[in-house]
Amino acid sequence: MRAAWRCRMAIALIVAVQLLMGVPRGTSASVTVDRGEAGGDAYALLARGIGGTPAATGPSVVGPMAPVDGRVPPAPTVVRHSTTAGCDQAACPAPQLRSLRVADDAVVATLEAGRHRCTTPGAVETPPLDRPLAPPAAAACDAVSHLELGAGVISLVADSVLSRTWVQGCAAPVGTASVGTLRIAGIPVPEGTSAAPLTPNHTMVVPPGATGAAVLATVVLDEQIPDPDGRGLTVNAIHLRGGPALPATSGLDVVVGHTHSWVVCPHLLLHRDGVPGGWMTYAVVDPAVFPLDAGVVGEAAPSCFAGDRRGGGCMETIAAMVARHHALLGMTANYTDWIHVLGSAVVDHHAWAPVNLHTTDLCVAGESRPGLALVSVVKAADPRRCRAAVSGQLVVSARHANIEGLSDAGHHWSFYWSTRPPVAEPRAYAAVLGDGTVLIALATATRDGIEGGISQYDGVNWLINQGAVDAIEMDGGNQGDMVAAGGTHVVPLGDGVPRMQVALLIDAPGSEAPVER
Repeated sequence: MRAAWRCRMAIALIVAVQLLMGVPRGTSASVTVDRGEAGGDAYALLARGIGGTPAATGPSVVGPMAPVDGRVPPAPTVVRHSTTAGCDQAACPAPQLRSLRVADDAVVATLEAGRHRCTTPGAVETPPLDRPLAPPAAAACDAVSHLELGAGVISLVADSVLSRTWVQGCAAPVGTASVGTLRIAGIPVPEGTSAAPLTPNHTMVVPPGATGAAVLATVVLDEQIPDPDGRGLTVNAIHLRGGPALPATSGLDVVVGHTHSWVVCPHLLLHRDGVPGGWMTYAVVDPAVFPLDAGVVGEAAPSCFAGDRRGGGCMETIAAMVARHHALLGMTANYTDWIHVLGSAVVDHHAWAPVNLHTTDLCVAGESRPGLALVSVVKAADPRRCRAAVSGQLVVSARHANIEGLSDAGHHWSFYWSTRPPVAEPRAYAAVLGDGTVLIALATATRDGIEGGISQYDGVNWLINQGAVDAIEMDGGNQGDMVAAGGTHVVPLGDGVPRMQVALLIDAPGSEAPVER
């Protein structure tokens, strides 16, 4: 009775995760990766109704001046930069605009790691936006050194105006604005105009203290407007609107220093294939979007990684490692004999287990470098190069089957004695595909408490059919487990929740994205 209840609960959990994380309920699925989107736009000036243009001819429009925009769709992965220029008095497009000086401002939309710089021109020194953009990410920056605009009652003179927005991954968008000096209708506006960021949505009236019909204009400094879907943010450094004291026909509406950035957060998609002997649950991820990581028992407690009995019998669930790292998904990694960690385990460039040439390692590089893969399958992972590493048995190299240690199978006390190549059992895989993406997969039975999965030979053929260039097989059997954030097991378990020493983790976008140097 209890077993039947557990089975029903497990099926319910799997169905729930399928709905939440995109696992098809069928037995096959195509390999797709939702990389997200990123984009932004910026302009130095948009002015309507300057000078009280008669209603018969409609409001005059100056701008948008110096517009730029950039967008990166889900594929291919590219970086786009755009720059703007200003105008001098002779080249300005309308007589009301006397001077506009725009620095090298830009919009960056990226699905790759990188940096974006934007500096403010003029006498006011403002710190540059010089921060890593973890993919997918967007940043927009607009810098105006000097602006004189207007005729008649309302005029605007501003110096050192900066607007910028940025957003990366699933994080909330952020924006700032600053203004050096500002005069509206000849009246100095001292509030909030300094090199420091302004208070968002700081609102004033002109003339100061006016109310009702006496208000000539309303000014909003650092106007911040979130997108309705929460994916982006608009920042207007100065937004000037006409008030009741102006003719209704003026239509006065001026924006100086507009930026907008947005990102569509990528999704981790799980798929399921029917395979000889059971199910294969897998994901294909871009390691530049979803960083790969390693988790070790007890967050590398000294008692677990010291002395001759390396490992000391310390064991814990994958769910605990996923929770500590705030990861999206975790899976069984290194082989264990319940005392020793067999093969490399590298976390944050620190090796917690010794190199063992019986094993082959999955190395996650600490930074992207031209010509070097971000994730690779290597012998003897070097922690100086590898930010994270886990290890297992080499099964594919150069797109061909290459199973190391086959002679150990079935020979007790040999390294891979328990892998049982012909038996359909749970098997955990990590493979690097030809485009640099990484496939992680776990073969299991179709329900809890029964034996099933895939044979080693069928598993290798499945990996090659998925496009694996190099691949390792990690621990399996009753140790096979895959856990989503929140502790949900997304695969059937052979014999209850296993405890282990090392897990392979998929982190949230932007959490540990490599930065080009």
